[in-house]
Amino acid sequence: MSRMDVMLFGIMGASLVAVIFVTIWALPAYVILNKYKKQTIQWYVLAGFVTGPTYVFLTKPFGNDPFLVKITQSLLCGVIGVLGAVVFWWFVVRKQSA
Repeated sequence: MSRMDVMLFGIMGASLVAVIFVTIWALPAYVILNKYKKQTIQWYVLAGFVTGPTYVFLTKPFGNDPFLVKITQSLLCGVIGVLGAVVFWWFVVRKQSA
């Protein structure tokens, strides 16, 4: 396998995980927050952050690591979830509530 094949395999894996979490978590969270009129960015940040620890502790995607390493992984994944939630809120929710 060449380096490009390994890189493409990693990108495809990450994309698959992203699609699964958007389908299972992000869209239902959006519908629920919209139903209860929670339009502020704080709610979306909370929903985005919770995704990281949930993903890391339920699936153990990085192997059987010690607890402190899983906390670090959770925080990193949570920050990525927050960034995604802020971008989503900026382009979708902010325009609806204006």
